[in-house]
Amino acid sequence: MLRNQCASVALLYTLLNSIRHLEPGPPTSLSYQVLNKTSIQVTWKEPPKPNGKILRYVIEFTNTTGTVKFFEPSGTTLTYVITSLQPNTEYSLRVAAVTSAGSGAFSATVNPKIFSNAADRSENSGMVQDSPGTGSGNFFPGTSPQQLGKN
Repeated sequence: MLRNQCASVALLYTLLNSIRHLEPGPPTSLSYQVLNKTSIQVTWKEPPKPNGKILRYVIEFTNTTGTVKFFEPSGTTLTYVITSLQPNTEYSLRVAAVTSAGSGAFSATVNPKIFSNAADRSENSGMVQDSPGTGSGNFFPGTSPQQLGKN
């Protein structure tokens, strides 16, 4: 009986490990462009290992006070505009792909800073080295990417 239980646990571990490998890899080439003192455009590329059909993307967006927001662009667009930002504030953001297996790993993080006037905008764009269409989407306050990955 103990032998059967051990075999069942080993099989369950193997299945769970296989499912984890079905999740998509992280999106690459995450970049941003400051559009004005309250908006940025974020762009990324599909993960090199999507491990299935990408259903959508999730953007994790954090301000300097630690408030985390999640955005879910419509469909599989690779660009998203974030609005209603505060001038003279630094943010951090990263993107994850979602397949039927769930939300994958997040991309590397970029840290855009929104300036109050054009003279201050010496750093109005940036890109993550490791790692086009336009879309609209939904904002989900207080929602985790795991919850967004569930259908």
